[in-house]
Amino acid sequence: MAEVPPPPKGWKVEYAKSGRAMCKTCDTAIAKDCLRIAKVEKSFQYDGLMMLWHHMDCIQSKPGILKSLDDIEGVDEIRLEDSQKLKKYVEDGGEVEEAEVEEDPAPGDGEYACEISKSSRAACKSCKEKISKGEVRVSTIVETGRFGKVPAWRHAKCFVELGWWKEPIEDLPGWENIGADNQKQIHDLVKTGNMKR
Repeated sequence: MAEVPPPPKGWKVEYAKSGRAMCKTCDTAIAKDCLRIAKVEKSFQYDGLMMLWHHMDCIQSKPGILKSLDDIEGVDEIRLEDSQKLKKYVEDGGEVEEAEVEEDPAPGDGEYACEISKSSRAACKSCKEKISKGEVRVSTIVETGRFGKVPAWRHAKCFVELGWWKEPIEDLPGWENIGADNQKQIHDLVKTGNMKR
């Protein structure tokens, strides 16, 4: 007789395998290797379960979303520091200490990506203005204290002005997907900035 699998837990946590999944909270991409968490729900379109992925910090910025570690699959498979942060969030009832979230003063850990913004929800970390839908945006992966690594989005112009990218601009991940017109505009920005062409 076949063994019956245990019923799924309500949540699943893991490191993103790619940068394709979109966060259901902020509607921005979840960068590869970032800690993400999914609400596991029954699919209405097919016979099975679907994962509604979120950035871990988007979930942890709201108090009381996660009630128990027993409800989360994969807690034992993530890094110790991340599981401890998750445990602290659950034990504290989701109380968020704003002082622990840094304002991205550093150039991140060397992980960058550019893409066309799919919505107008994200704000630029440099100028604080909204990044419009259809506009090119560049992310740096930053450590945000208790929330782990998350993308910090910037307008292409704001990113160029920072001068963090030291390679030819064509080597920026995602460059080939932004279109020739956007590439030309960024090349023009680079001419007046301090990045390599």
